[in-house]
Amino acid sequence: MKTVLKWLGNYFRHIDWILLLICLSISAFDIFLLSTLNNLGYVKQDDIETQVVACALGIGAALIIGMIDYKRLSKYWYVYGPLAVILQLLLWTPLGVTRAGDLAWLNLGVITIQPSEILKLAFILSLAWHIAKLGDKMNSLPHFCAYTSLSRSG
Repeated sequence: MKTVLKWLGNYFRHIDWILLLICLSISAFDIFLLSTLNNLGYVKQDDIETQVVACALGIGAALIIGMIDYKRLSKYWYVYGPLAVILQLLLWTPLGVTRAGDLAWLNLGVITIQPSEILKLAFILSLAWHIAKLGDKMNSLPHFCAYTSLSRSG
């Protein structure tokens, strides 16, 4: 129990409290504006309650996601990179769903997701890992040209 409390204390010590305070302030202001619109009859009470729950879940998710060691996760690009591409390719199967004239959603039965968002995260993590792996070689012309051609195509 002591180790868990020590770990939690260490985790909360390294949180960017200013960013968290800004997010909480924006969420509170959003709820205040919705309450004002509710008093004017433009917004239903259910919408405000949904927003409060969504804000609480968002802050909780941010705290949980903040625990993920992205440096360790980026080393496994060879696992999630191809999986993200496969999810993107599944759009052209019967699992692909068109919304507003755009084939961008994947219906997994229980949930629909946008695989392009997963692919963006996979690309960012894998590119960061590869650039970090190059280190000082990044300043040499062949590696620099390869990086610039990658960044221009994306």
